[in-house]
Amino acid sequence: QDKRRNPALREGTIDFGIRGSGQVTSASVNRQSSGPFQSCILGRMQRIHFPAFDGSMTRATFSMSFK
Repeated sequence: QDKRRNPALREGTIDFGIRGSGQVTSASVNRQSSGPFQSCILGRMQRIHFPAFDGSMTRATFSMSFK
């Protein structure tokens, strides 16, 4: 829906936080931490279970192109 509202939207950067348990706890899209697109991405990211690690939290970033 965001792509339809903003046809110039070609790329996005997703930043997310992962707890030591491997659970995704936060996400931002193009530096926005609220809104329907961010909520959708957070919901999808929370379905991914990363391997547990020795630490409280780590952050990760990736970029994606929209077609």
